[in-house]
Amino acid sequence: MSAPDYPQGQFLFGTDRRARGRARRAADLTVRSLRDAGRLEAVDESVIVAQRCAADNVDAAERMLRSGDVSPYVVAGAIRTWANMTGALLARAGLVEADDGDELWRELTATGSELDVAP
Repeated sequence: MSAPDYPQGQFLFGTDRRARGRARRAADLTVRSLRDAGRLEAVDESVIVAQRCAADNVDAAERMLRSGDVSPYVVAGAIRTWANMTGALLARAGLVEADDGDELWRELTATGSELDVAP
């Protein structure tokens, strides 16, 4: 079985990741703020990349939800992964405990208007 042959610019959800949605903009702002505060080091780059990829997946999943190509369950899973990656990044920065990802998820889902991804 060979790897899928994606056209240039196509990824997990079939969307060009260069189109920055609200999750990626928020992820970039978080990283920029943590760097400006001196909370991140070069060794944190892999966590930053994982968090940005998760944010890109949230944005792509939201776009596909609006077009009817995925279910809200897929978007919720992408958001949960993004929340966990953001929690890991904040833990690396020393701002939260390493196991606070579930708490971050609860806080995100408690503000339903911010996560409204209905078509």
